[in-house]
Amino acid sequence: MINEKIKEALKKFCSYMNEQSKKLGLENSSWAVAHGMFHPRNFSTAYDIAKLTHVALLKHKVLVEVVNVKTLMTQSKNTTAHVYKWENTNKLLWDTSGRYGQSAFFGVKTGTTPSAGPCLSVTYRDQGFDLIVVVLNCESHDARFVEVPILTRWAILKLLQRQQKQ
Repeated sequence: MINEKIKEALKKFCSYMNEQSKKLGLENSSWAVAHGMFHPRNFSTAYDIAKLTHVALLKHKVLVEVVNVKTLMTQSKNTTAHVYKWENTNKLLWDTSGRYGQSAFFGVKTGTTPSAGPCLSVTYRDQGFDLIVVVLNCESHDARFVEVPILTRWAILKLLQRQQKQ
């Protein structure tokens, strides 16, 4: 009985996600499971993920905080001697190439699925730029943390060239 209620709630949640996606103009996305793991009817594009990232960060300030936590530790309620430690899998949070030796990269989502491969959606804020960079199907888990800074530098260079022409 509880499993059926959970199944129905998750189905409604996915339906809601798809309705909201259409309202946001995410034309190439479909959500079939709430957890985001592989499902044949779960799909999206880098462009749609960038749009979703933008809206989510604007509308949910707590998300901005949560996706930028590097490490979180909490003591077990069952075993007081045990401390749980979670470390953010977004290695760019530790990058020190930004202003004042701080990372210019923030959040948002790392992931891996069979169809999308190693993925990453991040924001970059430095040098007067505020960018969202999304990579899908990277060569390896570590490659996404190499590719995003390269793409970011390329985008900034292109934007600067465009500004100079104007």
